Amino acid sequence: MPTSLPEVRAATRGWARSAGLDARAAVAAVHAVHEAVVNAIVHGYDGGSPDAVVRVEAAEAHDRLRFTITDSGAGFRPRRESPGLGLGLALIAQLADEFEVRDAAGGGLVVLIGFRLD
Repeated sequence: MPTSLPEVRAATRGWARSAGLDARAAVAAVHAVHEAVVNAIVHGYDGGSPDAVVRVEAAEAHDRLRFTITDSGAGFRPRRESPGLGLGLALIAQLADEFEVRDAAGGGLVVLIGFRLD
């Protein structure tokens, strides 16, 4: 399991290559997963803490490579004083072939991001 953002990007790149994503889709996967993890840290954990855990998993199923990003932070709660431009979820939606955000059991969020394997 990756423990830092550079490791998340490297692991995502590795999963994408192993699954056979083309170069463009692999770059999109790295950006989308990175954005989801950063969102979890910034918004779910108010910038992070030593105890904050964001879980990243990848699986191939039904001609897709799917990434699952899970946190146990504050969940989805838009707020005016939130840092950033508020474009992270829109960016992920543009990069991915599939995108879903849902509440995690026990709090936090689950972000599902999928890419077609051609």
